[in-house]
Amino acid sequence: MTEPWSCLEASQNPRLEEFWKFHSDNPNVFHLFADVALKTKRSGRDRYSIQAIAEVVRWQTDIETIDQHFKLPNNTRAYYARLLMHEFPSLKNFFNTRPVAGADLWWRN
Repeated sequence: MTEPWSCLEASQNPRLEEFWKFHSDNPNVFHLFADVALKTKRSGRDRYSIQAIAEVVRWQTDIETIDQHFKLPNNTRAYYARLLMHEFPSLKNFFNTRPVAGADLWWRN
């Protein structure tokens, strides 16, 4: 997966750049988010909370793995929601999102 954000968008919001670094350093986390989100969608939900999914992922990484130093930052949720909706057409509009500086240009297209 290539970086879907431009340098301009990242410069508008430093958290976007921080997210991309976290995502690049921890690609397995995206797969955990995707697995939970797609299972939730298949269960019949039309919309769901990225916060609830993040807590499931947090539990999975905290309880089911041996890496006690891994932390899932709360400020990654908004970006994972957008990335999931961008990467999986079946998840389009699955999450409510609020405007985030520099992050709303790429995923709407």
